[in-house]
Amino acid sequence: MTEMYSVQGVAGSGKSFSIRKFYSKFLSNGYTPSDIWVGSFTNSHASDLSKDIVKESIEWIESAQTIDQMDEREKAVKSSVSTLHSLSFSNVVEDYNICMSGSYEKNAIPYRAFFDSINVEFKNRSQDTGIMDDIPLGNKIIKIESWLQNDGRTLSVKNISECPVELDVPDYKVKDIIESWRKFKQMNMLVEHHDYIKMGIMDAFVPQVDIIIVDESQDMTNLEQSLIRYWIEYGNLDYVVIVGDRNQSIYGFKPSNTTLLDMDFDHEIHLSKSRRFSSKISKVARKIYPPSDIKSHGDVETDGFVVRDKVDVPSDLHSLIRHICDKMDIESVMLLGRRNKDVEKMIRMMSKQGIPHHHMSGQESWGFPDELKYLSKELESVDGESTKRICAQTDDEWLDFLNEAIGEVPELKQPFIDMGEFDLDESKDIISRHNPFSWSPSQLKCFDQYCGSSEQWDDLSISIGTIHSSKGRQADLVVIPTGYPSGLKRVYEKDLDFQQEEDRVFHVGATRPRRGLVFLDGIVSGVISPTLEGNIPSLLEAKASKVIQ
Repeated sequence: MTEMYSVQGVAGSGKSFSIRKFYSKFLSNGYTPSDIWVGSFTNSHASDLSKDIVKESIEWIESAQTIDQMDEREKAVKSSVSTLHSLSFSNVVEDYNICMSGSYEKNAIPYRAFFDSINVEFKNRSQDTGIMDDIPLGNKIIKIESWLQNDGRTLSVKNISECPVELDVPDYKVKDIIESWRKFKQMNMLVEHHDYIKMGIMDAFVPQVDIIIVDESQDMTNLEQSLIRYWIEYGNLDYVVIVGDRNQSIYGFKPSNTTLLDMDFDHEIHLSKSRRFSSKISKVARKIYPPSDIKSHGDVETDGFVVRDKVDVPSDLHSLIRHICDKMDIESVMLLGRRNKDVEKMIRMMSKQGIPHHHMSGQESWGFPDELKYLSKELESVDGESTKRICAQTDDEWLDFLNEAIGEVPELKQPFIDMGEFDLDESKDIISRHNPFSWSPSQLKCFDQYCGSSEQWDDLSISIGTIHSSKGRQADLVVIPTGYPSGLKRVYEKDLDFQQEEDRVFHVGATRPRRGLVFLDGIVSGVISPTLEGNIPSLLEAKASKVIQ
């Protein structure tokens, strides 16, 4: 008999903590990592969650008799955490050529080959503006196909007409193109992302585990839920743990829904208070999305702040961040955009100032990468010692480290070896001359600006991404632009479902900070977001420079 648990909680209430505790409890009851599968929503979140579970399971890992056994146990714990698509991928026949998405040039080739053959425009997703009106017909058709598959719908004119993607061609024509695309896939042995799940259902795939833990369940599609429900019914499972928050459901466009949380559970755990931030932030989060009853736990020590400010030029953005971080002793910052286009603009603004930052989605960007910071950090702690000296290492050890840190770049190795005692300025000069990371001209310009700047940014971890990419993450300070496309505002005013989802998106963004939240005018063009315009109280009109002294 399967014992069913649900864990529902607001942002920062300890849902991930609960997952770690469940995992540790199962290990203490005699299960092993091979008996458990933990499903996360994205690869990046799965990676973060696996590291946290390893820390929670350290007692079990270190109870092994040898170091090799400890390493094997740690690897086993990490491999038990993945996305549903990654797990289902193991069921896909190896002879298939994988065509996951149009995000990267190599994966876009099959799409372009097909659409070129029927004279329909298709654009690599990295070139998208983020505005539906600017998306070519081919991209829209792929979005419709994905929507139909993820919602578990058959290919019909009626279902196409219900898809929230507007087209300038008749629905019957779209149906014909999708039928041709499916035949093209079959002929060329191609599978898309949603096909991993669909094939798992068709093949009655069931993982050989006794326990499944599903995180971020509110963002699962009908297709994904069908596979999970099949496992629950036919998998002879001992335990099932479903984790989520209805108020953080922000993938309705996939389309996702929260119905996994409506199953019959033997035990229901409700976490209503956030331990991440103070009442000032939770008050604004409730204001943005009124259905949420999020409150801050009394144990939260930081007072927190929420402000609204404006920037006109890139230097204003960097000055604002520097001012807040210096005054409030902040170590991590997130800049969150509603659209990819907004993210690209913030990346360009930071790059022009030579400020190191990280793109949260892992996509190629204009930004200054983390390689130099990684290299200098590793060199400062060679062999675990807090020293910049590398003289004690043999040439072989040093070359091994360089191979791992910067790859096979022969022209770089000798200059670093000749350096003797590590010097950061000389390292920067070597890297700038040889460009081992194949940075674009914009990235090199950012790097040069960074090296020539008198300001030090190495004390800050700055991440830039969409609000969607921030799910499961947090930072000391979160900055959210208030700009919004006028076209989307018109949709917001007419479509109640879209309105509620947009409110939830900004609710998710507003619940990422541990200490401070800044709504920023001027950085993104367009009208003020209707979510923020209607729900942000007047007390937020104060500038950061006045509130943070």
